Amino acid sequence: GGTLHEFLSSKRGGLNSTFPWTLKLHFASELVSAVKHLHNRNIVHRDLRSSKILLSNGMRLVVSYTSIWEEGFSPSSSDEQTESNRGNFCAPEIYLKKDRASRSNFTFATDIFSVGLILLEIGCGKQVSGTFPKRDAKNNYSIAESEFLSQHVDSSESKSDDISRKYYGICASLCQLHPSSRPSAFELHSQRAALSYASHT
Repeated sequence: GGTLHEFLSSKRGGLNSTFPWTLKLHFASELVSAVKHLHNRNIVHRDLRSSKILLSNGMRLVVSYTSIWEEGFSPSSSDEQTESNRGNFCAPEIYLKKDRASRSNFTFATDIFSVGLILLEIGCGKQVSGTFPKRDAKNNYSIAESEFLSQHVDSSESKSDDISRKYYGICASLCQLHPSSRPSAFELHSQRAALSYASHT
């Protein structure tokens, strides 16, 4: 039970990302499939973050459809810490917008950027925050590819090593500065499927 954020922050999840790649890829698969399901129905979630991902007792992920609008969000009434957490998962094109809560600011591409950061949390066990991963204030608060690839830890097992490198490469591709450079949910689903297949061969 609980949320993905709580799992990653617990001893059970391990801040050092000690749970196996099979479980990480399982979580990634569940998340990507859920977002693809939304986007196929022309739905933009607008508020994706690990605290919005519910975890069942069977280790299945469920995306909470409650967004900032259903919660009655307004800049004057929003809890400051919660809003800061939302901002940490925002794509560069809306990161500093004063009207961040406006529905028109969000697109499929901004959802994809948020997915990239959630996958980063799953992979490395570190919490996305105002300081991780680092954003380049001089370049529209973008995130350098090295911020993702540096999370790879060399493994003595060649398969895990290869999966890790490819996984963080996917995370980086989802968080490209320009929205048009990010893959669609359908393309991401194909990439994830190929990675999962590789892990079982």
